[in-house]
Amino acid sequence: MASTDPHGGPAGTVRSKDGTSIAFDQSGDGPPMIIVGGALSDRSGGAPLAALLSSRFT
Repeated sequence: MASTDPHGGPAGTVRSKDGTSIAFDQSGDGPPMIIVGGALSDRSGGAPLAALLSSRFT
């Protein structure tokens, strides 16, 4: 399921093998990089770091 996040990039969810829903945001240009937030926070916690790296990584 893809949509647009508030920051303008694609967003969506995938389902893990055990059925857990995993949300993601995608932004930037370049090779892929996955930023994993803490267990007790939502995915917006990684947004500042993603913004800093977006010119070099997707």
